[in-house]
Amino acid sequence: MHNYSLFEMKEAEEKHAFINKRRFANLIINGPTGLLAAHIPLILLESDNGWVLEGHVARSNPLGAAAHDAKGLAIFNGADAYVAAGFYPSKKVHGKVAPTWNYQAVHAAGVMSTFSAQDELVSHLVRLTDFLEADEPNPWAVEDSPAGFTEKLVPHIVGLTMQVETLEGIAKMNQNSHETDRLGVIKGLSERNVPHEQPILDRMRENDRKSVRMCPLNRP
Repeated sequence: MHNYSLFEMKEAEEKHAFINKRRFANLIINGPTGLLAAHIPLILLESDNGWVLEGHVARSNPLGAAAHDAKGLAIFNGADAYVAAGFYPSKKVHGKVAPTWNYQAVHAAGVMSTFSAQDELVSHLVRLTDFLEADEPNPWAVEDSPAGFTEKLVPHIVGLTMQVETLEGIAKMNQNSHETDRLGVIKGLSERNVPHEQPILDRMRENDRKSVRMCPLNRP
């Protein structure tokens, strides 16, 4: 991840919370035949050796066969928003502005391993399901399935784990702009009122309320 100190998520707790809230990742591995990717839910677990990401893919997915001992990268993409140059009040003053894109993301990288024993897969499905269903009004559990149903499904999946070696996060929110321009972006996004941009707007408003010290760069 190309990052910048003003945008960086510096605290591990913030990155962990982001992963736990997003839950869904683009998992990319460098396998024997080249790059492979899957789009899957992943759960973050603490182990004796540090943090681990755990998930699974269909046994028919070539990523499952290629993942063991491969280097992996899990990309958790958050909200994003296009920042039009016209949002900046300074555009009318000196015109030295350019559009940009605000976004949030966390990258986890490490060595992959796989597991396929039935008891391990069932335990994994219980952990993952309990995590994903926790906030549902009527949570479902693996134990709610008819007897033997889960055991018939697990031979068709491969479990995946990543021993997390690096964890990087970014929350780009116009921290390198002057206050008047940041407030202009907040106003512009608010008036645009696009639902998927709302988390960016909320984060910018939160930063503004906390009076986060932001260093103006490349702005006269």
